Amino acid sequence: VEYLQYAFQPKADQYSKFHIDQSYKDLIVDKGLVEGKQDLTYFFGVNESVSFVRMYYEPKKGDSYEDDHDQHRIYPFITAIIDVKDGIVQGLDYDNSCGFCGKDKCADNTYTFDGKNPRSKSMRKGCYLTRKKCNELAENGDTTCDLKFYFVWTGTDIDGKSFQSSQYRFSAFPPSSIMNQFKNFFSSK
Repeated sequence: VEYLQYAFQPKADQYSKFHIDQSYKDLIVDKGLVEGKQDLTYFFGVNESVSFVRMYYEPKKGDSYEDDHDQHRIYPFITAIIDVKDGIVQGLDYDNSCGFCGKDKCADNTYTFDGKNPRSKSMRKGCYLTRKKCNELAENGDTTCDLKFYFVWTGTDIDGKSFQSSQYRFSAFPPSSIMNQFKNFFSSK
């Protein structure tokens, strides 16, 4: 399989979660898509708007591939921001996902379709876990490393009413409150 496509229809101005159950096991551990040294990426689209690309699985370190599979990176948490004006989608972006971890586990994770970092003000960074840590979690039945999308809305509906769900994006909370919930997963061991 070279690609998979999923459809999810979040409701306007509702904080929504889309969990691809067993995605870590199916795509990484059982090699459903990952056959060695290749990235596993995703993007999303709403009407005519398309987001930047983000990594889910990254076997690289810099510009070279990491031979130690235990050090490959998994970026499981994604908050997508849908920007709307008067009921019409204006654009798509990602929230800064580094509220889950310390600076040592936070890295650039947003790219254009040709693999470069975007020049816009996009929230580019995301928290990662190592493949070793994800394997340990998965062996105990934990789904932390499964791919999870959270959706929030910003802007106004067709009647000009302001959307409220963007207040639930992770970057809106103090980093310490998020890190306390996930400190065991992102420890620097």
